[in-house]
Amino acid sequence: MQFKTHLAFSLLLALLLVYLGLAKPSVILFASFLFFSLLPDIDTPESFVGRMIQPFSNIIKAAVGHRTIFHSIWLPAIIYIVCLPFSRTLAIAASVGYLSHIIIDMGNEKGIKPLWPINIHINGPFRTGGFFEILIFVILLGIDFFFLLKLL
Repeated sequence: MQFKTHLAFSLLLALLLVYLGLAKPSVILFASFLFFSLLPDIDTPESFVGRMIQPFSNIIKAAVGHRTIFHSIWLPAIIYIVCLPFSRTLAIAASVGYLSHIIIDMGNEKGIKPLWPINIHINGPFRTGGFFEILIFVILLGIDFFFLLKLL
């Protein structure tokens, strides 16, 4: 999926946490959700975040490949554990933001291996940048806008 779809889905999850009273709105909450929702694509130099950190993304892709460890459930768990001593809000926002990327990439035709290195592959029918991803993005934006209005 494209970075904008990841951002829209991550924003929706952050807004839902606030709307349900499970988190207080803050810069840390929203910035962490959005930043960590893009982080799994650090493993490819073609991604939005990968282009920003070249040549490191080239090295990462050569070392572990795309959609391996960075698209597994292990890193969100580690992120939660590492962030928790600093802030519960940060731990939740960072790990759930990261996990949002993995969840939405399950719908991509290339899919992910959530238990990497265990070879369990989950994929869906959607092509990156295709009609249905654009439709999903527009729907997510509409729902984001709805919750933003509810929270104002």
